[in-house]
Amino acid sequence: MTYRRILCPIDFEQDAQPTLAVAVKLARESRGKIYLVHVLPVPAPMMYPVQSVLESDWRWAEKKLQKIAAQIPAGIDREIVIKFGRTAEEVAKAAGAADADLIVMGTHGYRGIAHVLRGSVAERVVRAANCPVLTVPLKKAPETLDRASEAA
Repeated sequence: MTYRRILCPIDFEQDAQPTLAVAVKLARESRGKIYLVHVLPVPAPMMYPVQSVLESDWRWAEKKLQKIAAQIPAGIDREIVIKFGRTAEEVAKAAGAADADLIVMGTHGYRGIAHVLRGSVAERVVRAANCPVLTVPLKKAPETLDRASEAA
C-alpha cells in the first residue's frame, strides 16, 4: 500500500526525528507529501489582547516547524499546518482537510498515573481519524532521520 499524503503531528515536547524518519521513508517510497502539523492550545482570556498572543504563538510554531521541514530531504514535498484547539481533534480535522492517507505520530507511552493524568493524544487521534494511524514509540525509535536519509 502506498501513502501519498502523510500527516505528521509534531508536539515539540520530544525529538521529532524518530517520527519524521518513518514519515520520510514512507513518503520517499510512495513519492508522497508530508504535512507537518502542530496544534497550539487556545489561551485563556488575559489582561492583554488575545490576538497578539495568538499571533506570537503562531510565529513561534511556524519557525520551529520550518526548522523541522528543512530536515526533510530534497525531493519530498512538505507543507506546514498550524492549528489552534484540542490536539487530537485538530489533528483529525487536519488529516481530513489534507485528505491524508496516513497519520504518523509519536507516542510517549505513558503508563499508570501519568497516563491517567495526561491521557493519550495518540489514542484519541486513532479514535477520531478517518485514516490509519501509525504510532512510533519515541523512547525506542527504529532510526533517526539521518539514517533514513542515508538509505536513499
